[in-house]
Amino acid sequence: MASKDLSLALAMVSLLVHFSWNWVGAVVSDDDPGYEFILELRREMQRNNFCLAFVSIIVSDDNLFLKRYNIYYNQIKMSSAKVVIIYGDKDSPLQVNFRLWNLFDIQRIWVTTSQWDMIINNGKFLLNSFYGTLSFSHHYSELSGFKTFIQTAYPSNYSDDFSLGILWWVYFNCSLSLSECKDLQNCPKENIFRWLFRHHFEMSLSDTTYDLYNSMYAVAYTLQQMLLKQADTWQIDDGKEPEFDSWQMLSFLRNIQFINPVGDKVNLNHEEKLDTKYEIHQTLTFLPNPVFKLKIGTFSQNLSHGRQLYMLKEMIEWNTGHQQSPTSVCSIPCSPGFRKSPQLGKPVCCFDCTPCPENEISNMTSKY
Repeated sequence: MASKDLSLALAMVSLLVHFSWNWVGAVVSDDDPGYEFILELRREMQRNNFCLAFVSIIVSDDNLFLKRYNIYYNQIKMSSAKVVIIYGDKDSPLQVNFRLWNLFDIQRIWVTTSQWDMIINNGKFLLNSFYGTLSFSHHYSELSGFKTFIQTAYPSNYSDDFSLGILWWVYFNCSLSLSECKDLQNCPKENIFRWLFRHHFEMSLSDTTYDLYNSMYAVAYTLQQMLLKQADTWQIDDGKEPEFDSWQMLSFLRNIQFINPVGDKVNLNHEEKLDTKYEIHQTLTFLPNPVFKLKIGTFSQNLSHGRQLYMLKEMIEWNTGHQQSPTSVCSIPCSPGFRKSPQLGKPVCCFDCTPCPENEISNMTSKY
């Protein structure tokens, strides 16, 4: 639904620069979007002299994934990078990979997109991390009535929808068997409200939800436009109802642009680049399993360089009791009196600090 997004890599690298994380890993899916993203990410990182410690490309074939899992595990386990960027479809072996890493308690700062803000069974967060997860989501205007709908949705209101009953059983920890899930009158509502409060981000609009909303509206809008176009030539007296082929609708959809009911411009032409604005959230997990998500910044592509990223520093926490961010560097910056000496065969982010020659003493500390 959305136009082809080429600004996510720029937004993520801007965040890395803000925190001085010049040594990071990347985990992406083995598909065209994954390769396009990692290519753009490399370009942006090279512009800032930042480095990728490792790149794991998670294959989509289940059998091949199992054969390569140890390789993926060793890449992240042996790397000194404390920050890892994730890009790809959550409904793929990529999710299986992170479930396994959860079992082995792999602790990193995850930087990803909002589709990975996932709650799995029993209220646990998929990208569980002591330091928290930083996610990017497109900025949307609020849909009228959406939060009210989420707050009032209840299985007993949809007696024929068995899947909703299962959802309640899984997420709200109702002590009922699957056979009783269709009617959850006995599931205490305080469980639901407590869960919704604890995971309040689930009541916000995700990229997937917004795309679905725009898809439905685009089809309705297209049908209206096609009917209006036929109305000019339709003869009531001939007794025939207006009709058109599905391929005609596809042609309309490919070129459609409109303002949706919440005031956002929707463009289905993937080749046209639109100005992009992201919201940046930090998700923190506290034992035993409460999850909190806070907005900590924004990225606006259409602003001038140096002003695109805006961070709410007072909102950032790292589960360490203070706001100082963890580090993710290959080498510690050199102190005054020392200079960088490249390490043979290593990226530019990896260096040794050697004393400056006589009469060439540095009075500065390197930034990275």
